[in-house]
Amino acid sequence: AQITAPFDGFIQKTKVHKGAVVSAQVTELTTLIVVDNDNKVRQQIVKKSVAYEHYWVIDEGLKKGDMVISQGLQKIKPGIQVDPVKASDSKTPDNAQK
Repeated sequence: AQITAPFDGFIQKTKVHKGAVVSAQVTELTTLIVVDNDNKVRQQIVKKSVAYEHYWVIDEGLKKGDMVISQGLQKIKPGIQVDPVKASDSKTPDNAQK
């Protein structure tokens, strides 16, 4: 995902929702849970920089197309296979089909 942030000019950076951060360490390195091409869960260490609204800006450790798990982290263990659903595609009470 890309954002345009109003700091250091208008720069585009990768962002993740703050709820996706597994270890809220004081350092700039933190852990996210990602889904690989085989739909298996793995931990990924990333370098975060600044918080912007509800997101962390990620400077290193993710590449285009990486799927980051942001909900249900307490149920996830590295190595298990999942059936990922994009956040915008998830069925919530507001957009569930009747």
